[in-house]
Amino acid sequence: MKRTILALAAASALALAAIAQAADLDVIASNGVKAALEEWQKSHPMPKATLSMVADHIDHLRQVAGVDHVGIGSDFDGIDVTPVGLEDVSTYPKLTAELLRRGWPDDDIRKLLGLNVLRVMRQAEAVARSLEKETPSVATIQTLDGVK
Repeated sequence: MKRTILALAAASALALAAIAQAADLDVIASNGVKAALEEWQKSHPMPKATLSMVADHIDHLRQVAGVDHVGIGSDFDGIDVTPVGLEDVSTYPKLTAELLRRGWPDDDIRKLLGLNVLRVMRQAEAVARSLEKETPSVATIQTLDGVK
């Protein structure tokens, strides 16, 4: 299950590439790309992701990157589809409960829910303060790369 979301994304990308290669260009030219894509989407409905699948994905990220490099946000603007059980930020307690059920320590949950992003923002602010004292470079990419 841990690779389900990544596998679905890869499969969708490959499927779209295959359709683009196999598509009748006359049909696409006459009906437009949008109509061809809509037809494909009707015959290949998007699978429904679930809160459990999101938790699987977060578990995988923690295993690969480490808990200090994982966080979640709440930007639900502009999306039509959400995972079942994770429709908006009001359902975050359900996600937290799922991760706790899986054995996540409280400290790791705190990092995921905000301590990691606060740490990164503090570090970014420290870097910004240190860079304020430096004169900006006027070098071009070509100069830096040694290209004349």
